[in-house]
Amino acid sequence: MIQNLTLQQIDEIAPLWFKLNELHKSLDLLITTQPRTCSWEERKNELLLKCAHGHLLQIAWLDDEPIGYCFSSLSKENIGEIDSLYMESHARKQGIGRQLVEAALTWLIEQGSEQVELWVHRRNTEAIAFYGRLGFTAAPDRQKLTEKLLLWTPLCGAAER
Repeated sequence: MIQNLTLQQIDEIAPLWFKLNELHKSLDLLITTQPRTCSWEERKNELLLKCAHGHLLQIAWLDDEPIGYCFSSLSKENIGEIDSLYMESHARKQGIGRQLVEAALTWLIEQGSEQVELWVHRRNTEAIAFYGRLGFTAAPDRQKLTEKLLLWTPLCGAAER
């Protein structure tokens, strides 16, 4: 079951975010000796700052256990962003992550967004392949040390959905 959460319920995704953060730290060590250091409070504040122009916070449940989440936001320039997505490993490849992202994309299109972007760890090949199947493409000119930008537009992504 997928449920929309309010911002007051954002702490419900914290246990899943910690797992995502640990994954990113382990991937960072493949590139640099300086893995990211970020607390839940810092990340939560970053996400809350992005909510001024709209957000969608979803959580996926299986047998009363949270197994995944997706946080999406809309910028003042009307660019959508999938800010954070995580699925428990035992719940992957069941279509739940796809449902979360498709709901986010639908919501962003309904808000008038003509482009959706997300940053993905460049060593997270499973996530890059997942987003590729949903119509996201790499923006090779925009990369951080450990992350690269993926873009999606309704015209290119619609054929994939």
